[in-house]
Amino acid sequence: LKDNLLCGSDNLDVIKGILARAGGKTSGSLAQVASYQEVMKRLKAKLGGAEPQVRWYVQPLGYLETVRAARAEPQRRRSRSMLDIFKSEGFAAIQAIGGTVDFSVDRYEIVYRVAVWAPPPYQGAMRMLKFPNGTDFAPQRWVPAQVAGYCTFHVDVLNVFDNFGSLFDALFNEDGKPGLWKQTLESLEKDPNGPRISLRKEVVAQLANRVTVVSDYQLPITTASERLLFAIEAKDEKAVAKALDKMFKPDKEMMRQREFQKHIIW
Repeated sequence: LKDNLLCGSDNLDVIKGILARAGGKTSGSLAQVASYQEVMKRLKAKLGGAEPQVRWYVQPLGYLETVRAARAEPQRRRSRSMLDIFKSEGFAAIQAIGGTVDFSVDRYEIVYRVAVWAPPPYQGAMRMLKFPNGTDFAPQRWVPAQVAGYCTFHVDVLNVFDNFGSLFDALFNEDGKPGLWKQTLESLEKDPNGPRISLRKEVVAQLANRVTVVSDYQLPITTASERLLFAIEAKDEKAVAKALDKMFKPDKEMMRQREFQKHIIW
């Protein structure tokens, strides 16, 4: 306890460092970090001069590195850890994430803001994260009134697909070498025993850029109560339905067809 600061930690050196900085004896405070400044500058612009009750900040990959160093390394089937894969795929570009929480603002109980600082250029699978600005965020008519959670956002779906390959190879190819994603797509398109479908042209290119996630719970509450629904708007309903039919109909073991109000469900 120093002046008006109450601090707790499970590491004595951390406390010593905080006391030294609070007393002005050393530099290197968080307020001087460029990524922190960038995130807080963006958040401050939306606060309108108000002081939030809660403020937080994290360097994502740095935090994961700290957690990994503090724990015993689990045995892994692949030669590289998830952290190494994320780094190699360019996700280190996400240098900072921060947010604020305000209670009892206007007519809201809680207002939560988040800002991400990820300056370009991007490489690898990091190029998937392209979120075009949207104006339509109202819940769609098909979303029921009683849901546990609702999230909708705009993302360049075709761009995600076009930049997904290197991440797929890193995750699922034993040695992480490129080529597995390409082979998978070619197999779907050319294998005489497969669906003979161009996943990019016949499915992904027919999808719009709005994605919606809805969560719900069945009563009574059990370990299997949670339900999740992911929905992506389609540009051409008939084209997507035809493509899904080509993909799923030959797979008698894994897929089952149902019909509800003249709509096909797989």
